[in-house]
Amino acid sequence: MLDAFGELPEEGQYDLAVRIINASSIYELRKLVEPQFTLPHEHQSRLKRISTSAKRLLALLGINDAKSVARGVYPRGEIRIDKATTPPTVTIVPAELPQVTIHPTATLLLTWLYRVAVDRRPATANVGAHERLTSLILLLSDLVEAAERCSLEEGGYRRGRGGDRRAGQITAEVEFMQALMESYAALRSSFPNSGPQPAFDERLRKFVCSGLMLVVSASRFVDSHLPKPTRITDAAIRGAFNRWRAQTKAKPQVDLS
Repeated sequence: MLDAFGELPEEGQYDLAVRIINASSIYELRKLVEPQFTLPHEHQSRLKRISTSAKRLLALLGINDAKSVARGVYPRGEIRIDKATTPPTVTIVPAELPQVTIHPTATLLLTWLYRVAVDRRPATANVGAHERLTSLILLLSDLVEAAERCSLEEGGYRRGRGGDRRAGQITAEVEFMQALMESYAALRSSFPNSGPQPAFDERLRKFVCSGLMLVVSASRFVDSHLPKPTRITDAAIRGAFNRWRAQTKAKPQVDLS
């Protein structure tokens, strides 16, 4: 990979190693859960159901807008109890965050979440009831957002009638190739003297092929339906490059000034 990329100082080599390890971990996870021969519309249908179910559970906890807790629920916030209502209403007012009201029934779960955890895992149940409910709400909110984003990505690469029924899916191999390209671009930006900016050229092709050989050949998963790294075509790499380029251009630019 270094031969294909160009000269890198030790700092850059360390950065590359960390990026490859992280990308390979995601690849292994994708291969572990990646169902074979699942059509894109089947993915989208299940993702929509996951998102809907998470929203319903949040609503039962008193959160009607999943995005309202995206930044947090109550980090060191003020807890107000309105005893005038029946049953009393518990309101969390976080610092610099919108007011979040938890349904009274959900507050009953605070102690029971802790009790159940202690009964099941007494040796490791060291997280308080308050933190458990907070984590549950944040995870459900993140789950809604993740399901919606994943659905958009899966639905953005469909093909027309006919063709390979796996076509249109972002497979683990394609996602890993795009991660390699992201690493390639980041290293070029950090070390501009190492070579030209990213383009679909021989340097990039060799870099991606080397990365695939390194990770896919050592993977625990063997998928006979997918081409081996040595048989990944230039067209497949070009397609992954074009998708990565399109996604990079579509990302919103943040002005940190």
